Amino acid sequence: MKPSGIFDRVTFAEAKVARLEKLVLRQADALALARDTIAVMRAELDAVKSQMSRVEWPVVEPVKLAPRIAAMAEILAQVAAEYLCEFDVLRGADRCKGPSIARQEAMLRMHEAGHSYPEIGRFLGGRDHTTVQHGAKMARNRRGEV
Repeated sequence: MKPSGIFDRVTFAEAKVARLEKLVLRQADALALARDTIAVMRAELDAVKSQMSRVEWPVVEPVKLAPRIAAMAEILAQVAAEYLCEFDVLRGADRCKGPSIARQEAMLRMHEAGHSYPEIGRFLGGRDHTTVQHGAKMARNRRGEV
């Protein structure tokens, strides 16, 4: 609706100014509320940090885990060199034939070295233990050890 006369234009402008003032007030209220919320959250965060600093966290000994991971990494590096694949490709999600065959061979060698299927799966990018079992079986079939 367009105002026709000067009086209508003034009334229209006053109404528009009133709406804008209300909008600005709402935005100012929202901004103040946001600032208050941030202040409360910072106080809560500081309280949590001070509680965390007083907690005695248990020390986890990585000594048992590190040699096993190093052994699996060594096997994977040997297989990667034999099959001319990159180390990260064998740990990745690539499903192409070349890397898959190399990965399955690595799975079999790791299992023969005494590593469990779930452990191998975690090392090879979070694969399920049944995937590792299948891969080792396929590598045995290729070797002719069925």
